[in-house]
Amino acid sequence: MPLIEKLNDEWRVKLFILSCRVMNRGIGTIVLNEIMKTAKAASKKLTAEFLHTDRNRIMYVTLKFANFLELDEQNNNGLILLNNDLTIINPNPQYINLITEKEWN
Repeated sequence: MPLIEKLNDEWRVKLFILSCRVMNRGIGTIVLNEIMKTAKAASKKLTAEFLHTDRNRIMYVTLKFANFLELDEQNNNGLILLNNDLTIINPNPQYINLITEKEWN
């Protein structure tokens, strides 16, 4: 399963799994910021699927802090679809020095 499913005019975050230790260090926010910037530059809508469990609450909090809003609940299995209108993309923390692939080469 891909991390992001590319539909016609929408990118959907399908499977975004990080350990709680990694999430607590802000890596999830940084990855989401980069996905959001790339989706906005490509003029795509951005949605994310989320399944509530006790163990992945930190991912839900990360999505909410990244300005994802719940659209609806899909199916009967509790899968929630969230949308980000890409109007607000928070900057990465100052202590993060993100090097892109272009800069790396």
